[in-house]
Amino acid sequence: MTMRGAVWCMLLAACGTDVRLGSAPDARIDAPVDSQLDAPTDGPTNPFTSGTYGLAFFDPVQVMCDGDLIGMEASFESITRVTLSFVDGTVALSATDGTHLRVSGPPIGTGFGGGDLVMVPEPDPPPGEPVVWGASVSGNFGSGPLSTTNTDRFLGMDSSSANEPQISAYGAALFQNAGSSGACTVAFTATFASQ
Repeated sequence: MTMRGAVWCMLLAACGTDVRLGSAPDARIDAPVDSQLDAPTDGPTNPFTSGTYGLAFFDPVQVMCDGDLIGMEASFESITRVTLSFVDGTVALSATDGTHLRVSGPPIGTGFGGGDLVMVPEPDPPPGEPVVWGASVSGNFGSGPLSTTNTDRFLGMDSSSANEPQISAYGAALFQNAGSSGACTVAFTATFASQ
């Protein structure tokens, strides 16, 4: 299971059966940020309003493990927003076109290793389901429990909340063991509040 798939499953389970947060994993979403510029052109259009938002991350941590690390969730529950450098602060959302949304600001640089992220919609969402917009960054973000490495960071936004005072979102980190035979995803819910 990819990081995106693990996050969707974990958040779906945490939210219950009334909320759907995505579909099957897709290489266009799981790819490094630079390759996300190849988003589908016939998919959903950007529902988000450009502007300044307050990004905030919230406890509790949500952990899901698979592969060789199944059952090891407790080892990752000590990871905090501070550990991952998921800090609250002001960000700017700007639509670059109908299928690309740029998110920039200090919280993005601190938590995701760059000045900005380009978010794209999930491809082929089920009919009637909200579209999740996301961006991932691959790299070496440091070591984790059980000799794992934090190899990916992900930020996602739920399009069904695009016109609400607070946009529902989350930040996540993927920790993999040396052989990539096991992985744990650590996620925190988040909101983008219009300022």
